[in-house]
Amino acid sequence: MRTKRLLAAVATLGMLTATAACDGGSAETADPEATASTASLSDQVGDHESGPDSPIGYGMRVPRGATQLGPLVRYRSDALVAAYQADLDAAVAQKKAEDEAALQEELEDGETPPTPTPTPTNRPSDDTYDLLEEQPSPDVTISAMRIDGEPSDVVHRMLGQIAAVLPDNEIDPANLAAYCPVQAGRYTGCHLAERGLTGGGRDVSITLDVAVGSLQTRTGFPASDGDPVMVLQIAYAGDPREGQEGKETEGIDDMPDPDATAPVTEAVWPRMDLAAPADSPLLGGTWTLPEDATLLLTSDRPSFVMVQLPQFADADELARSWASGAGEPVTNTIEELNEITTTYTGRTIDGSRAFGAYVATGRGAYAFLMRQAAPAQR
Repeated sequence: MRTKRLLAAVATLGMLTATAACDGGSAETADPEATASTASLSDQVGDHESGPDSPIGYGMRVPRGATQLGPLVRYRSDALVAAYQADLDAAVAQKKAEDEAALQEELEDGETPPTPTPTPTNRPSDDTYDLLEEQPSPDVTISAMRIDGEPSDVVHRMLGQIAAVLPDNEIDPANLAAYCPVQAGRYTGCHLAERGLTGGGRDVSITLDVAVGSLQTRTGFPASDGDPVMVLQIAYAGDPREGQEGKETEGIDDMPDPDATAPVTEAVWPRMDLAAPADSPLLGGTWTLPEDATLLLTSDRPSFVMVQLPQFADADELARSWASGAGEPVTNTIEELNEITTTYTGRTIDGSRAFGAYVATGRGAYAFLMRQAAPAQR
């Protein structure tokens, strides 16, 4: 079994935070008990933005004219968790048997078993599949973006990238009307949901949503600056185990030149007079922003919020408590290079879900909360 990566991941978080301090901040540690928001991790939203060309997945990047708020949210789908449950159960049983055998041997030798060292309750957990030789990589990625530029151009660029990833789906990036409904001469938002094969034969599902705010009150979403909000979700949709093989960008050509063609615009984008205040009821009116949290972005399609908190433990608790509102949450932790993500999923009787993700990075502590309808059968 390979060496655990958790200590390396935590060390990387510390190094990144220290780097921020050398750049002018004063962060001392990435310990979850410590404060994550310092001079370099202030309450300024700009400190938590990722600009154009930031990678998302499958060769796609944040398009010019858009800004990603907070980190990517990467998690393991229900199908992936189910596919590896038997492996995990077997590994846990084997570890338990080995521990019991070692304890029995110590007792027979007359040795006093050492007192276990208490594990800090708020430190990042081990990867859920840490006992496996190879941990399954997350198969779902979400990017939450604010559209700062001309919305038609930004959507056109995003559609062009999706068309390149799914070449046989006949996506027409220039035909905005096919994805963005019009009402009274104004676009009311956009929605695209496509499943298909990449050039490398990977079965992928891609969903793109653009929401503009309230057309009736001419008010944008809180923290949107009155601009449209765009959310891209990419998920591997084929056999979960097969999805772990190979690279996701295999068979995908370079992304198209976004300025080679122009979108056919049949309407205008509504201008919002202002953005709603950050203390507005969010997530369908069921949740309000804690006093110590910084709202980075929110929308109602899909219904989500992305926030940054000054302490790692608070971000973890926020994600867990949100999911707990729908039932006892299922927990899954992922270790990836300079990030550790813990997801919590609570399910109601009707199958809808409250999803919360806590992401610990060198830039700070984040919580992503989302309301999800009952997932479709795959």
